[in-house]
Amino acid sequence: MAKGNYKYLGVKFRQRERGCDQLLFVAEAEQIVDWGGVPRKSADFMKGFQRALDDTRASKITEFFEDAENISPTAIVVAFKPERIKILPLDLDHDEIDNSLGEPVLIEVLLDDFEKLSTEELAAKVSAFLKEELNGNGADEDNADDDDDDDEDDSDEDDSDEDVRETLGLSIGASHLKRFVKNLDSSDWLSDRKAENELLLRDTLIDLLKPATIVDGQHRAFGTADAELGIPFSVVALVDTDWKEEVFQFVVINQRAKPIKTEFLSAIISSSLSGKDITQLKSRLEQAGVDLDSTQIMDLVHSHEESPFYQMIDYKVEGAEGKLPYSGMLTSAKRFRSLSTHNPKIKYAAFFKQIFADFCEGRTLQQKKTEWKTKIKWFECFSTFWGIVREQLASGDHADLWEPGTNLLKVVTIQELQNMFLEWLFNQRDSVSTRADVEAAARKFLQYLKPRFFTTKWEATSLQSDTGRDILREALEAALGDASYKYNDRLFRGWERN
Repeated sequence: MAKGNYKYLGVKFRQRERGCDQLLFVAEAEQIVDWGGVPRKSADFMKGFQRALDDTRASKITEFFEDAENISPTAIVVAFKPERIKILPLDLDHDEIDNSLGEPVLIEVLLDDFEKLSTEELAAKVSAFLKEELNGNGADEDNADDDDDDDEDDSDEDDSDEDVRETLGLSIGASHLKRFVKNLDSSDWLSDRKAENELLLRDTLIDLLKPATIVDGQHRAFGTADAELGIPFSVVALVDTDWKEEVFQFVVINQRAKPIKTEFLSAIISSSLSGKDITQLKSRLEQAGVDLDSTQIMDLVHSHEESPFYQMIDYKVEGAEGKLPYSGMLTSAKRFRSLSTHNPKIKYAAFFKQIFADFCEGRTLQQKKTEWKTKIKWFECFSTFWGIVREQLASGDHADLWEPGTNLLKVVTIQELQNMFLEWLFNQRDSVSTRADVEAAARKFLQYLKPRFFTTKWEATSLQSDTGRDILREALEAALGDASYKYNDRLFRGWERN
């Protein structure tokens, strides 16, 4: 199935002793897109980490090169998969050349003719490739979808292990990959995707199988290749890179040049890297300014099947259906984890010790706090509360209330209802030690609040403002405390102005 290889004259060097080998060479744009894949992220394929290829942006580059004087001196950055290139040293010794800075080499890119394969054969190859990667991630991935409190050991760990423990219990990476592999192995799924757009499906699969990944410069490469002028680019290539290194380089390059939107960056990390990858790259990602804490929190809220907001977050990913704003939901989740409310007088330390300490295991209060934040105990309580909200206010005839855009699932409503529950729970002064306790507390808190509160038209506007939030809390407080609430607060009448 060989297609014919490309050969280049280049230089091999290494920037850091523990870094990977790098290559410098020159290749035409048409050749780069021939052997360089762009694993673009989509709703079905959550392993991709690139921004969606913008045809308009690529076409502007095509137009740019219609002027014979225009050039692009910036290099294309690629990452070659192991065993997909041959590198042969060249004997070019010369007194005036300092070979200590790099070794002259002949580079041969090994190509396969994937166009001769059927879509089913391509899917089988990608499935095998991903299964090998999953198996290579270590035993911790085998149970990544099922991790919960059962995997907590009772060893006497001290708090110095907190960095490693932060990744335990998360579904990052493995669940997305396993789901995609399962789809690839399903003839029905393949048949449906072929019917929808077989060309797109084939492009996605072939991009995964190409010898290299275009880490940076996808639009320049594709736009220039479309011009069909044989325009050469300087290429900087990473050699024998694994997937996590490709993702890391993409994040660092794009975060520093043109920052990636927070929600898309979170999607890249959570769905492209495994839990083990996250642990291994933790210090490097944080040094590069990546907020791993937020990434892991939102992976739970969006991707953990226990979450009442499962698959509902807007990650700005092509083809995904999530519509709840990422930033607003991140704020809500973080505030639950830190036990923050609109009342600044309620402090985390006192709140946790009084209400949630018995929910967490540990000999000391500090160990219990670590359990709360790093062993997803907070997420269990968060999901339990919002699960009861959905059950009591958005089920049966009112199931459509659990849709983004309704009064119940406005971000401001989510935040203020949660604020009021946490404040109420603190004031009750009854500790919770099981999820059943949290369920009982949530039912008691919501006992008088009816779906009608959210189906009745709200006349007040600008609820995200301080005054708007006061109006919403005023109405919620009245409805939560009165079974015969009359729905005549300012929320339903509109703002009263002097």
